[in-house]
Amino acid sequence: MARPLPTLPPVTDQHRHAAFAAMGWVGWTYEQAMANDLRASLVECRAHQLRKQQWQQARRQQRWTRTPWPPARPATQDLKRAAAGDRDD
Repeated sequence: MARPLPTLPPVTDQHRHAAFAAMGWVGWTYEQAMANDLRASLVECRAHQLRKQQWQQARRQQRWTRTPWPPARPATQDLKRAAAGDRDD
């Protein structure tokens, strides 16, 4: 059975502005770049990448607790004595 795909948060304008700043295009403003189809698609791709990196980092910071397997037995039981048939306690 396949695991369900995780749901990523939506891309925000903050992601898009950070993506545009990361491009470092000289002589282009954000509005000009978003009016140009090619540059807008590049900014959008980079914004998606930034969003995914932030999401992955947030998931890495979550602490996952695992229960040991097999579960630990109580320390009061002496298994060697039980195997030998000594049950006088």
